[in-house]
Formats: sequence, structure tokens, C-alpha cells
Amino acid sequence: VEDTLVKNTRRFYALKIVLNSLLKNDIPVIVLKGAYLAEHVYGGFGMRSMCDVDLFIRRQDAEKTSKVFEHIGFLRDSAKDKSLDLSKSTELTFRQQTKHLTTIDLHFALDNFMFSIDLDELWQRSQPILISGVETRTLSLEDHINHLCYHTAFLHLFNCLKHLIDIHLFIETFHEEINWDAVYQIAVSWGNLHNLSLVLDVLNQLTGFEIPAEIESKLPEEHSRIDAASWAVNQIIANRGNDLLKYSVLANLYAILTWRTKVRYFWKGLTFRTHPVKKNSDNRTLRNYSFFTDRLIYLVMKHTRLIWNDLRHRHELIILLKTKRWLMER
Repeated sequence: VEDTLVKNTRRFYALKIVLNSLLKNDIPVIVLKGAYLAEHVYGGFGMRSMCDVDLFIRRQDAEKTSKVFEHIGFLRDSAKDKSLDLSKSTELTFRQQTKHLTTIDLHFALDNFMFSIDLDELWQRSQPILISGVETRTLSLEDHINHLCYHTAFLHLFNCLKHLIDIHLFIETFHEEINWDAVYQIAVSWGNLHNLSLVLDVLNQLTGFEIPAEIESKLPEEHSRIDAASWAVNQIIANRGNDLLKYSVLANLYAILTWRTKVRYFWKGLTFRTHPVKKNSDNRTLRNYSFFTDRLIYLVMKHTRLIWNDLRHRHELIILLKTKRWLMER
């Protein structure tokens, strides 16, 4: 706890500088996950560990925000950026250039275009809040639950028990204020109902959490839901989440329901660059075409080797693929 307190004190001090700078430059921002949870759910900086700070801004503010970050000593970590093109990127990563580094992940979307999240409605439902004494915004309670469930189930495959504890404590803290009918409606509109259902079922099995009656009757009654909950509990108990994350790309490609989105997801992975292309270079040069070929060969070899080395776990892999597909179904 002491180590977490020391590290988070530095992170929150850096976050205060960031939020004040964005406020002065009229850039609206939503604080996500860890920083919000540590202060308003856990009740203390030292009670909830964090690797970085997640912020959510509008894409049209990306260039302006980048300049603000550079002005206060945060430089863009291009090696971690999902895309070097701001019009296509879902997030940017900035690192504080001091002895005690703080990493800020700047998000423009809450998912990788696999779910139908209306960002305008998300901003309209967001709530004002104080973080490190600075006036800012965070997600509505109902959006928070859906985001945390998506993050825990689909994105991270229950690889960290901390994420489940986040949701459990969040619901305990705000149980009198949460509108479960709104939680359900948002889950349906996002296509997130199965992620929500799975997390609530897992909490029920592991902690005895009683699913609120307002939503329990609306959750899907199907055999796949029982199988998914059993699978998730087994992953948590056996601590196999990190091993399963190696298969995320393959599982996502299988789970995506439309070929158009499959192609977009594949193309995004194929065109990912860890270093920017020179501004004066021609994108149609042989060198750039060679990059795509090399990247394709690398991806094929990487995942072929991965599957070949883990054939003994093929049964678990099949269950993972089926569960991921179910989590994306509406």
C-alpha cells in the first residue's frame, strides 16, 4: 500500500497539472477508470494501484491537446500509438519527461470500433466531478458500469482480479444512485449486454453479489450465458488470463460478426507502425510496400507459432473463441 501511495501521489500531482492546463485551454476531458476509482470509490490514493492515467477527449481536440501536453513536459510516445494518423487513432500515449515518469493514455474512443458506442450521447450523459481538486468530468454511473464490464470481460478476459473488484466496489458505493434500467438500455445500444451479463454472473458466483432485480429479469436466458460464466470463473481461479491474452488478436478476428469490420480490424493490425513515415516520403514507394509484406509475414509467423506451441491447450482456445463471439453478439 505504501508503494502504491507514493507512486499515485506523483501521478495525481501530474494529473492535476494536466487537468488544469486542459481547463485553461477550454478542452473538455473525461477522467476514466483508475484515477476516478482511486479517489471516488476506493477513497484514497494508496488503495488502488495504477499503471497509467486514462483520459478521454474529443478527436477534434487532439492536435490542440498534443500542444498543451508538450508545453507542460509530456512527450508523445509514438512507439505505443495505435496509429500515427490522428484521424484513425483510437488513443495517444504521452510520457512525462521527469525523473518520476507519469504516463497518460489519451483516448478518442472507448473501444476498437467493435461496439456501437455513441460518443455524443456519452458526452451528454457525463457528469461534473472534482479530481485532485480540479473541476473536470467523468462518465455517468451507468456508462461507467458498461465501460468497466467491457474492459474487464471482452478486452482483458478477466486477467486481473483488480478489475472485478473495481466493479464490485463501484456498485456497492453507488448502489442507491444507479439506474439499472438505464444500465440495461446503454448495454443494448452499445451491443454490450453479454459483457454486462457475464461480469454480473461472475461477481454472483465469486462474491455472492446479488444481481439487482431490476435488471436480472432482462438479462439473456440462454445456455451460452451459463457456459461463459463457468469459463470466466475457471480462468480467474486458475489465473490463466494473461496466457489467454496472447490470443486476443485471433479471438477478436473470429468474434467480429461482419466481414467489413474484420477487414478493417485486420488492416489496422497490418498497417501498425512503431516509427512514423517521413513527411516527405512517398507512401507508394517500394519501401512502404515492402513494409506491408514484412508485417504480414511477421503476423502470420507469430500467430502460427503461437498456436503450434500451444496445441495442448486447443480445447481452451476453442472455448475462448466461442466466448469472444458470444460477447459480441447482440
